[in-house]
Amino acid sequence: MQKECVICGSSFEAKHSTRQYCDKCQKNSGKARQYMERAVNISKRNAGEFEPKIAKKVCKQCGKEFHTYSGRNSCSDGCALRYRIENAQCKVCGVKLYPLGIECRSGSGFCSDVCKEKNRWEVARYKGNIYPCENCGKEFIHKHNGSWYCSKECSEAHRTARLKAQIPPPKLKNITDICVICNSVFERHPNAIQYTCGKECGKAYQKLKIQKKQEESKKALKTENKISRNELVVKALSNKLTDSEIRNLHLCVQCRTSQAVCVMFQSKFRYHPEGVKIKAVNGTNIVLTCPQYS
Repeated sequence: MQKECVICGSSFEAKHSTRQYCDKCQKNSGKARQYMERAVNISKRNAGEFEPKIAKKVCKQCGKEFHTYSGRNSCSDGCALRYRIENAQCKVCGVKLYPLGIECRSGSGFCSDVCKEKNRWEVARYKGNIYPCENCGKEFIHKHNGSWYCSKECSEAHRTARLKAQIPPPKLKNITDICVICNSVFERHPNAIQYTCGKECGKAYQKLKIQKKQEESKKALKTENKISRNELVVKALSNKLTDSEIRNLHLCVQCRTSQAVCVMFQSKFRYHPEGVKIKAVNGTNIVLTCPQYS
């Protein structure tokens, strides 16, 4: 969809019907609009369509007369910066900062740490970030959701007092159990997982567990091998395996018969059943058809 940019007037391909700006103006539409308005005013002024109001002013810093189209009060950016530095005042007490040796480029700052701390508390009180300490009741500036104490000492003191006030849990009585190895009676905690009476029986129990795991893993491997071989034989009979895979299973490539049953394999190809078709390729005999197993 071809559309015209609202700011610069250039045509562009719009993917949506609601889009109004081209790719260049879309990045920062506010600055692009100001730039285009300024450019249009300059072109209109050069064309003589209108004459903007030119104000004659005196620079606050150097006293030089200058003409401007806007409401600026200094002849240059250097004079504006110098004026801000020399006339900067403290936000709290209003004292000028330049005679104290403080150069503040923004035009406002603090003359001392006392004024800075006072301003910090005033801003926090205005934003509602002042809370009483849960331990001593002293007011402090709440910085984040996890700060409920005025200091680290109050936090630790409140934590220790809270732990002391808690009632300790009742002690559980030991129960009797029978050892898995030597069948002797022993005592253990009701929440403890213990199967043996001591270290020696514990070592023997660990050895038994390892032996059981090894036996189980061996059985699992045997069953996996049997299943995998049976599946491969089924695939071989349905012609889903390659010749190399069939040879690895010790099966005949032509009739899929096991080598232990085949007459030709057992006689090392010295005997062939009647009706066998053999073809010589590069000095080796290849069986094409075998009537005994086909």
